[in-house]
Formats: sequence, C-alpha cells, structure tokens
Amino acid sequence: MNRTRFFAPILALLLVAPAAMAQYVFLDANGDGVNDHFDQLNATGATDLDVWFVTDGNRDGSPASCATNSAEPLTINSYEFVLRALNGKVRFGPMRNRLPFTERPVSFAGYEDTTNTNFYHNGWGYRDILPPGRYLVATLTVEILEGEPSLSFMGRSPLQPADLTSFGTQCSGPDYDNTYVLGEEFFDAAGIGRPTAVAGGPYYGVVGRDIQFDGRRSSDSDGDPLAYAWSFDDGGAASGKIVVHAFAEVGSHTATLTVSNASGSGVDQAAVTVAPPSRPVANAGGPYSGRPGVLLQFDGSASFDPDNEPLAYYWNFGDGASASEVKPQYLYTITGVYTVRLIVSDMDNSATAVTTASISEAVNHPPVASAGGPYAGIVGRWIQFDATASSDPDGDFMTFVWDFGDYIRAVGRVSAHAYAQAGSYVVDLTASDGVDSGFARSTATIATGLAAKAFLDGGTSVVNVDDADELVIVCFQPVGGDFAADDVDVDQVTIQVLTLDGSTVGVDPVHAALLQDDSDHDGVAEFVVAFPRARFRELTDGGSIAGQTHLRIVGGLNRGGSYSGEFDADFVRASQFALTVTPNPFNPVTHIIIRTRTNGAVTAKLFDVHGRRVKTILRGDPLPAGLHDVVIEARDDAGMQLASGLYFLQVSTADGTRTGRLVVAK
Repeated sequence: MNRTRFFAPILALLLVAPAAMAQYVFLDANGDGVNDHFDQLNATGATDLDVWFVTDGNRDGSPASCATNSAEPLTINSYEFVLRALNGKVRFGPMRNRLPFTERPVSFAGYEDTTNTNFYHNGWGYRDILPPGRYLVATLTVEILEGEPSLSFMGRSPLQPADLTSFGTQCSGPDYDNTYVLGEEFFDAAGIGRPTAVAGGPYYGVVGRDIQFDGRRSSDSDGDPLAYAWSFDDGGAASGKIVVHAFAEVGSHTATLTVSNASGSGVDQAAVTVAPPSRPVANAGGPYSGRPGVLLQFDGSASFDPDNEPLAYYWNFGDGASASEVKPQYLYTITGVYTVRLIVSDMDNSATAVTTASISEAVNHPPVASAGGPYAGIVGRWIQFDATASSDPDGDFMTFVWDFGDYIRAVGRVSAHAYAQAGSYVVDLTASDGVDSGFARSTATIATGLAAKAFLDGGTSVVNVDDADELVIVCFQPVGGDFAADDVDVDQVTIQVLTLDGSTVGVDPVHAALLQDDSDHDGVAEFVVAFPRARFRELTDGGSIAGQTHLRIVGGLNRGGSYSGEFDADFVRASQFALTVTPNPFNPVTHIIIRTRTNGAVTAKLFDVHGRRVKTILRGDPLPAGLHDVVIEARDDAGMQLASGLYFLQVSTADGTRTGRLVVAK
C-alpha cells in the first residue's frame, strides 16, 4: 500500500490508490547507456557517473504507464535521487544537470546540506514537460576515498526524510502528488559495485551446540538476488542467509561469509567465541522453619544454568524423603533441625546447595496478607492478582482465597480474573496457614476499553464518495502503548458511523488483514484497515450521512477487552469541490485552481509548518460556482519573499474545506 508523504516536491491531494510497479533508475559508469557488471568506480582518480531515468518502461523491458490512468502519459519535469556508498567512502560531486530544460532549473539541494562520504542527494526541476522515455538526467563525479565502495539508490535519505529518489510527472500518481518515488510508485533501481557481505556477530556459543549465523544484512547495489556461502575455520561449510554450525573445540573461531551474483562477490568475517559447558548454580533457598504436621514450602527456583540448559532437580529433606520438583512441599512429623540438600544437573554437570529446615512446636502466628494493587484493567481482559508479598511469621504453608467484588471468588497465591462490567471494585484476600488467617483489601478499577487514535490515511479529513478507488483507508494506533500488533483480533474491527438521525450504522472492512505503518511519523506504528467506499456512497445517496460525520473505529483484543477511537470525516461528492496547485514546487508564482459547485464566499490561507498563517490569498470573496484560477506569488502578507520549504494551503467554500501541501523552491 502506498503511503501519503508529508514532504514531497508536488502538492498532495491526500487521497490513496494502489501503487504501480513501474519505471527504472540506474547508474552507468562507462558511458554505454546500460547498467551491467562492467560499470565500476575507478580505483584511482574520479569517475563520471551517468544517472538515467526510464519513465516508460520497467527494468525487464516491459512497458510502464500512469498508475491511475493508463491513457495519461508518464512525462518528466523534475527528478531527484539519493545514493548510498557501502563498503567504503567516496567524495561526491560536482553534479551537472543533463535534462534539456529551457530555462535555468531549480535545484533540490545544496551540496553541503545532504552530502557526506556515504550519502548523496540532489536533483533539478522546472516547468518543461518532457514526454515518456529514457533520459540521461545527470552526470555526477565520484572519487573513492577509502575501501572498495559500491553505490546503490535509496528511496529516502536517512539524513533527511524529505530527500527522495523520484521524478515529477503530469500523471497524478497513486497518491495524487504527481511524484513517483522509488520503493513506493516504482521499484526498479540498479547501482554499481560488487555485493556487500555482512557476516554479523560477534557470536558466542557452547562447544558441541549449534550457533546461529545471520547474513541478512548483506546487500547488492543492483538489488539482484545473492548466493550465500559460509565457511568455518574447523572445515565446516553451509549455504543460506541464516545457518547453524556447531564447533567441536573450545576457543576463538572465525566464520567467513561470501555473497555473490553476476556483479561479483563480497566477503566478510565474524569472530566466534566457543566456551565449555558451564556448571549450573544450585540455590535451595531457606533456611526454612515450620511445625510438625504442617506442609512446608521449599523453593529451588533461584537455581540456574549459565548456558540456559534445562535443569533436573533432586531434593533430600534429611529424613530419608526426597522430591524432584522445583518447588516441592513436604510435611515433617517430628521436631528437629534437618539438613536439606538440593542437587541440580544439566546434561553435562551438576551442583549441590545445602540449607536447613527447623521444625518445632512453636506458638502459631497468623499470616500477614498482602493483596497487592491497586489494579486497573478493561472489561473482558484478564487481570493478574498477586499475593506474593504475603508472608507467614512461622514460615507455614499458606492458602489464599480471593473475593473480586463481583460475586466471583478464586484461590491461589496468584490468580487471574476478568470483569464483565466497567466500574470500581473492592478486592478482598484471605490468607490462611491452616490455623489462623490474615486479611487484606485492594481495589480494581475497570474501564470500558482501551483508547485508540484514529484518522483517515494520508492526513486528510475528506472522503470523496465518488472516487474511483474503491477503498477508504483508516489508520488507528494505541494510545500510551496499551496494546500491540499481536493483541489485535483481525476478525473484530469495524467502523460505527453516526447518521443524521442520531442512529449508528456499522461498516465492516473488505478484508481481515491488518498492516502496520507509521504514516503520521509520531514513532508509533498504526494499523491500516481498508473499508468499502461503496458502502459510504450508499449512506450518502440514502441521505444518512452528509458533510462532516462522526465515526468510531472499534475492535476486540486477543487477550480480552476492546479498543475504540473516534474521528470526524467530511463526506463529499466529486462534483462538490476540487483543488489543484500547479506548478509545485513554485517560484516566483503558482496557480491555485478551485472548482466549486455552489455560489458563495471563498477563503484561502497559507500556513507554515509551525501552523502560523503567512499569507491570506482570499478573504471570503464571493465567487460564483465554477472554475477559478488564482495566481499567487511566493511572498507573505508583508511582501517578503517566502523561504524555501513546505507550506500548507487551506481553502474553504460553501461546498466544504480542503487542505493541501505545496513547496516553495529556489
């Protein structure tokens, strides 16, 4: 699924359509106009690299066309690209434009802004519209500084997310921003240089046991498939991205990974440390004390194996009895002090711990109960109630009874319970040693469900019910990290629509799959669900919804409970209101084209990325229904030149409000 961008060189109209598998960008180092294994950087001196964009075909030679309208040409009027150097460092630049612009083009970057010895970004654009074809767009000088680097294209630069490998076109594109981006609208790219092997590590393991080796970070500048061959210094070998190997000798070893394809091969090594099996550590707990005839709890759970091998337990209680559990219970019948031994063993070694159990006819002391909490949860989700902080002064074995305040009871030191209704509950715990009891109280506050943040994909608030795309994409994400991907029940998600008569109508998704993304760039992955646009069209045609409508996305969770998130959407018809900006980027002027269906006042304002209004374009001017072309300059209300960068446009008419993004470039 294509994601609407917040930083793009062309105005985004904030609608979503399926992405196209189209177009091809490649590097040519020897001037023959093709990319193959003969294209390499010169070992000494500079190399002039030609950058080619093919807008009418794919890498395999198959034809390419506009993703949203095959009859619409895939022209080119701007380009930019991001390069990454792997396995070494290079000096990038200078670069000269090779597209035949009629006037001096606009540069997308300054050399010092986005360039270092591993990354490069630049591009050019102007108003010239060039037909679909195969274009030599730029020549870039590159000089090796260190290593044997290869160069590959990236869809976005890690130094600046607004830097793309893309080209501008008259085709509106899948997300209607007139920009085709590598990895989103097209997927074919070929760099130069041999593959880069990354063996991972360093690795650690135990002699005679499998160690996993991972070469998935290896890469190829052309994106071609790689063959993975592993060799180990004990003579072993394996093939594949991820392999396992066991060493028979303790000490330091080396794992070598070779990746190869038609472009060449790359080699990397990783250090491996192999240790002998470690002796387990036994911990019998204690010392213990109790009374004759009362069960005494023993605990060996603090024992462990440094190699994470499973342990076997053997207890000797000092009176001839034994047990093999981690936490056995035992009842002594005669007073005295007993020597208790615990032996733990793995497959190679064993260890012993010694403690004592003092059994005497002492005066009983009641348990001290601790109910934990206060607890909080949601309806239908299990809550764990924990009394482990309870204790018995005599060390007696205790039993526990919980009363959850909703007429439900349970037993156990740790117990789980799910409430059927929201509210505040009093939770009582009774701890007993068989003779006396202790009492503790806590509370449980139960909410209806977890909160979710919900919004339309692409940051828009407008749903055009007549759009050709049959899907309406809705995003939602947890608030405060209260639920995660594996917690969402994909079969229990729906949208509740508040109709004009105050009733609620449910709309189910077209599929049950949930995809994760972070389109609003807030660091929290959201779930992306597709709903049928035809259902919203039916509700609009039937008069159930119109204009701004309140919606709620609701769903169930695998661990019990539910979530919900509310948002508003403006449901409009295609003929109501259209907004276009061209050219974009612009400087010194651009055209804002507004099509309205209804006579009335029109307001248009321009805001910077901080939400500050910088320009008032229309001040509620009365305009008749129809098409209106408003020309604006790249200046603010005070007549000062607008700085290069991203701006937000808001246009309000009698038909509704639309927002968009535009870029001022110098």
